[in-house]
Amino acid sequence: MQKIIRLVETKDNTVNISIYNFTGERVLNKNITNAKETISLSKLRSGIHFVKTTMKGLTETKTIYLLR
Repeated sequence: MQKIIRLVETKDNTVNISIYNFTGERVLNKNITNAKETISLSKLRSGIHFVKTTMKGLTETKTIYLLR
């Protein structure tokens, strides 16, 4: 099973992706400008993570569960 995040479309906008572990430590931060770009989660430890996505001043946070 691949452990990646894939954006559907960014339409010439920069999207900032930050991933935090359960203790609130930021474990990944990336600016995405290409809609076909992916982010590998393979180096993250198992557990609960929070994915914070920011674009045009709007922020959304989702919870993901990584199990190995």
